[in-house]
Amino acid sequence: MSTLSKRVCQSTPSKSSHCKCSICDEESSQKGHLNEHIVRVQEGKRLHKCSVCDKVLPWKSTLNEHIAS
Repeated sequence: MSTLSKRVCQSTPSKSSHCKCSICDEESSQKGHLNEHIVRVQEGKRLHKCSVCDKVLPWKSTLNEHIAS
């Protein structure tokens, strides 16, 4: 686990998990969503590549918008 992947999760009285990115103010109630944020936004790993022009985008939805335009 990289230093960027470190996250802060705290229990609340309702026993739900509250996780916050250690780099920015991004918060999530699910660890998986926060981990995805860290990988894509903080570590800059862009996982979706256009098959037409080879442009690389961080989110599938932005790739779909790119292809549609």
